[in-house]
Amino acid sequence: MVEKDVQAEILLELVFSASGETDEHLIIKKSIPLYLRKLNCFQAGILKNKENYLEELMLIPIVASKSSDWGKVKSYFSNQESLSNEPCSQLLLEGSYYYAYSLNTYGVLILGRKKPFDITFTYELEPIIDHLGIILIQANDTAKRIQAQEDLVKAKEKAEESDRLKSAFLSNMSHEIRTPMNGILGFAELLKEPNLTLDERQDFIRIIEKSGERMLSTLNDIIDVSKIESGMMKVNISESNINKQIEFVYKFFKPEVESKGIKLTFKNSLISNEAIINTDIEKVYALLTNLIKNAVKFTDEGSIDFGYVLKSDSKPVELEFFVKDTGTGISQKLKEQIFERFRQGSESLDRKYEGSGLGLSICKSYVEMLNGKIWVETEERKGSTFYFTIPYSPVSEEKKVIINLDPVKSTDVHQRKLKILVAEDDEISFSFLAIALHKISKEVLCAKTGVETVIICRNNPDIDLILMDIKMPDMDGYEATQQIRQFNKSIIIVAQTAYALSGDNEHAIAVGCNNYLTKPINKDELLSLIQQYFRN
Repeated sequence: MVEKDVQAEILLELVFSASGETDEHLIIKKSIPLYLRKLNCFQAGILKNKENYLEELMLIPIVASKSSDWGKVKSYFSNQESLSNEPCSQLLLEGSYYYAYSLNTYGVLILGRKKPFDITFTYELEPIIDHLGIILIQANDTAKRIQAQEDLVKAKEKAEESDRLKSAFLSNMSHEIRTPMNGILGFAELLKEPNLTLDERQDFIRIIEKSGERMLSTLNDIIDVSKIESGMMKVNISESNINKQIEFVYKFFKPEVESKGIKLTFKNSLISNEAIINTDIEKVYALLTNLIKNAVKFTDEGSIDFGYVLKSDSKPVELEFFVKDTGTGISQKLKEQIFERFRQGSESLDRKYEGSGLGLSICKSYVEMLNGKIWVETEERKGSTFYFTIPYSPVSEEKKVIINLDPVKSTDVHQRKLKILVAEDDEISFSFLAIALHKISKEVLCAKTGVETVIICRNNPDIDLILMDIKMPDMDGYEATQQIRQFNKSIIIVAQTAYALSGDNEHAIAVGCNNYLTKPINKDELLSLIQQYFRN
């Protein structure tokens, strides 16, 4: 039996052991062995309240090894119906006595003994164990409060960092839009000067063109991020010749790279028959151009190499692309951050290079959509190598088709004069198209609304081509196309849209358009597209 003064001793040691502690696990580790030692118990366990059930929090066998019957004991006392309203509930199992005491609302303390407690002592022990429960509840609440405070601090720091990044991003966006706009408006104003030489005029025009391309690149990045975040960016798998794509990218960048005195080389690792694969070639093209643009931007001398290798030892088999430069490199600190949105190699006002800070985050999203991965190996002042992988999915021999990436020259378009209807509510856009189509048209008609487009088309059955704006008053281009198709199935309709969102192009084809162009429209691309439908 337990000595009479053990209650006071246990209470004193309990208060002393748990004093000032805020970690419930530490309190249990300090107090439970006390019960085992003073009360001649061979085992003790804590079952903690978890909503509608009791969960084992800790089991401490001290006097003897862990009881093989503990699972049965825990299961018995985990059933709330087994817990009586008495100071403790009891269970006799295989000659051992188990007592379950309430730890206030915290849970249940189970003590295992070889001999039973004196019935009076169970009543005396109950308030001590209830007091332990109160201490554990307070510790648990304190721990939760501390954790909540820590979580709040982290959330605040994260919000402040996010706010700082977004502020830096918005400031940079303002710079990236206003700077090229300044070039466009400023040099357009200078073109009005009466005494300019022909060379000066051509220089001013080139600056306006370059500024427009820079601003369009920024807007495209913003639109791409918007599409990715909204889930509107889709993967479109098709057969593509990856070797031809690499060669096309090389031809595209070669003049710009060589104008800086940098050497540009590429590597195709597959023979022609093996290079035709199933992938989203538009996203692969975007990945390569984004990474090579960065390489050109940050490299002033040396070389830029790009290409791919087949990783046949990976599971699944992959194509590993690379873009290697001898540029400025990236610090180890920024290396871990550059694929995050709104991040740049430098976020200071005195940074040397232009850019939105979205390109690499877009690349990361594209690679993940293609079930690949992207990373960088870099060293400051020595250069960087960016890698990304995509699954290698070759096309079977019988399904291979010839894929032509070479655009048709606009000079080949001048074959026969066409009667063209331009559905466009913006006067400047119509003026541009009318001038661009001048050499291939015998007549250019204008419609400013969808309703007017349908009427003109019905009254002029000899129209060869319609350039259909999608957003127009009264009736949009989609509905206008559907109505025209009810009485004219053969006329060529090319959609022109400034939306450029995923699904717009597919929707244009679905309602009856033959093809589509995205604004701003490039004259050569427009004439090349028209030639596809009007060859003599």
